[in-house]
Amino acid sequence: MAEIEAGIEGTPDLVRRTAFERVLVGIHDEYRDRIATVGEQEASAYRRSSPEA
Repeated sequence: MAEIEAGIEGTPDLVRRTAFERVLVGIHDEYRDRIATVGEQEASAYRRSSPEA
């Protein structure tokens, strides 16, 4: 989910970004029980391993 969110945030077109955000909310709601919960420790590790870090 974090990678998808990052891609959405990088979308320059506001209309498309808003549409993508709505779709992502729907995906999150539909698959809520299948998405791993990420805490601060995991998020920090992800940020450190990201090529943009």
